[in-house]
Amino acid sequence: MNVVGIDGCKYGWISINLKENLFWEVKLFSNIEELLDYYKTSDLILIDMPMGLLNKSKEERICDKEIRKVLGYPRGMSVFGIPSRAAIYCEHYREGNILNKKLMNKGISKQLWGIAPKIKRLDQYLTKNKLLRKKTFESHPELGFMMLKGQPMSHNKRNSEGYLERLEILKKIYPKTEEIVNYTLEKYLRKEVKKDDILDALVLAINAYLGSKLSFRDYPEVKFFDEKGLQMVVRVLDHDAIKDLSSKEIRNAFK
Repeated sequence: MNVVGIDGCKYGWISINLKENLFWEVKLFSNIEELLDYYKTSDLILIDMPMGLLNKSKEERICDKEIRKVLGYPRGMSVFGIPSRAAIYCEHYREGNILNKKLMNKGISKQLWGIAPKIKRLDQYLTKNKLLRKKTFESHPELGFMMLKGQPMSHNKRNSEGYLERLEILKKIYPKTEEIVNYTLEKYLRKEVKKDDILDALVLAINAYLGSKLSFRDYPEVKFFDEKGLQMVVRVLDHDAIKDLSSKEIRNAFK
């Protein structure tokens, strides 16, 4: 078993690689191309970044609507409506915002535009690397935490209560959680990667590992592809696969 959880961060990207026998590796990459090349022999990659883009539609992607509904309020607010591919490829915010209003009947927030370059470069890479598409899936940390706990998180991930809530969940599931978190906090600066970025990457890696051993849940269940052949789906661990297992049984899955 060789899986990777990936989240965007200030440096670029943080990746956490998990294998059997409690092996782990944390790395930062400045660009997605180098990251995916590095992990091209892995079995599965879950990444918190949109994959599969609409070109023109008054409706948003079905996966976004579904996971927003599942997470409910307020955690569902972390699920953004994704711009059209044409808007993402615009050079400037004003141009992209105007174009998206024309194609999708809505503008683009400055917050979302901030990650547009990451969405674009991931889209470019996967468009050219068809083999990697088969094992690289979009995921969502808040949904991943929900699948581990069985319900949405109570607190915002950016405050201390939310951070500790998520950390405790991961500690109950994965034996090396504290070791990974402490290592990453010591090795990298907060201007490179924030505390919640570490937990987001780790929860995706844990979802990838347990899902590969047990089962996944895809949103939506029906497959939808964009015009370039990229699947528009959010993949996480199926909570039903672990809800009747004890913490010890779950932790032993990593050994």
